[in-house]
Amino acid sequence: MIRKHAWLVWVALLPRIADAEEAAFIVRLSPEHQTVARGTTPTFTVTVRARSHVRMLRLDRRGDLKDNYAELRVTQKGQPIEVPVFISDPGPVRDEADYIELDPGQMMSWEEHGFPKALDELPKGTYTAVERLRADWNAPLVESNTVKYEVIDSK
Repeated sequence: MIRKHAWLVWVALLPRIADAEEAAFIVRLSPEHQTVARGTTPTFTVTVRARSHVRMLRLDRRGDLKDNYAELRVTQKGQPIEVPVFISDPGPVRDEADYIELDPGQMMSWEEHGFPKALDELPKGTYTAVERLRADWNAPLVESNTVKYEVIDSK
């Protein structure tokens, strides 16, 4: 009986991913493909476009919030990568300064370098990336499109 309840608690703690049709916003990661030299961090642009009215954390202004409520998930051949991850604790959140109200069609964008993951330490190879983010700390995750990038030997 205890095992059954423990399993239910564990499942309840898993991050919930919003159904693409239900999400109040769409997340777009670009470019679709890029090539970077080993020792270099790839740079992506994340664009959030509201489908309906949504109140969101200002992930475009505060790196500490972005580091904790948005994540660039990188895989190689379907497996998560293993690189060092830096600690990035979020600071206090203030309603008026740290949230934005987006109406349908409005957008917010920022550059994504994968921090707090040390993506500059990836070996040569081909990788895929997806941005996963939350509008707020208790909101479901919304996933972007999948992009590819290649790490090559530096010249």
